[in-house]
Amino acid sequence: MRIQGGNDSIFALLAARQSSAATGGKSTEQTAAASSATSEIDVAAPEEDSPDFTQMTPKEMKDFAKQLFDKGEIDLTQLFMLQTAGMPLGKVGANGEFVPLSNDETNAFQNKPVNYFSTAQEAMKFIEQSGKASDPTSGYANWKGIVDALKRATSGVDVVG
Repeated sequence: MRIQGGNDSIFALLAARQSSAATGGKSTEQTAAASSATSEIDVAAPEEDSPDFTQMTPKEMKDFAKQLFDKGEIDLTQLFMLQTAGMPLGKVGANGEFVPLSNDETNAFQNKPVNYFSTAQEAMKFIEQSGKASDPTSGYANWKGIVDALKRATSGVDVVG
């Protein structure tokens, strides 16, 4: 299956990364890190009462993203992107077929911490490398808006490119 253009390409990248992690293979992130030097995220210690988006579970992010949406900090598309980042849709079966996650697997991923700054930065880099950062259908502006909203929510976190 080939997915082209728009937000679908970044969702395919994130799904492939998560699917690979679910099956014990190397993730796209690990492969990219091994093949080339990339810029890192520099994270200062967050304030005590601010959320830590570098170690937040998808279950926690689901609630926090809804709060951001209710306050008008993110739009509906960004809400969906945050609530699905870190959560694979399924895994690859023995014959290459799509296999939905079991309830136990879904619960395990819901409680596994995700670095949402890293996830957003990886998505933005993928779009930049595809030469589509200025394409309004690429999702780049949505990921940038997510990073900005997360930075506003935590005064102690800074993403360095």
